[in-house]
Amino acid sequence: RFINAVASTTLGILMIHDNSVAMWQWLWQDFLQVPQIIDSPFLIRYAFLIVCGIFAVCATIDFICSKLIFNRVTKIIEMHLMKSTRIQKYLEHLKWCRV
Repeated sequence: RFINAVASTTLGILMIHDNSVAMWQWLWQDFLQVPQIIDSPFLIRYAFLIVCGIFAVCATIDFICSKLIFNRVTKIIEMHLMKSTRIQKYLEHLKWCRV
């Protein structure tokens, strides 16, 4: 169950951290300053921590968005679809009543 919850956030993680050149430049060059640590002896540790941190932050953002926003939007859409289905069934019933 935990693995499925984490796996369901991977598309959101990709879309958050790598959606444009501006985001890529800000995140990797300005905020994390990766080019400055290329020659560091701690590069492997730093890279591992960066990847885990970005994954955790973006997964949390995606999880919160999916629970707070997408679930509500889905319920609203389903409610409207149910109404249109009821209206369609009623109109079909009226069509059969006229014959």
